[in-house]
Amino acid sequence: MSTFASRIILCVRVGSLRHRFFFAELLLGMFA
Repeated sequence: MSTFASRIILCVRVGSLRHRFFFAELLLGMFA
């Protein structure tokens, strides 16, 4: 679980904008 969390944090830190857009699109796809 710690590895998964570290991976998420790393993704957010490395590509904040790109990751945020991807996450927003993913959420929209799930809710829409």
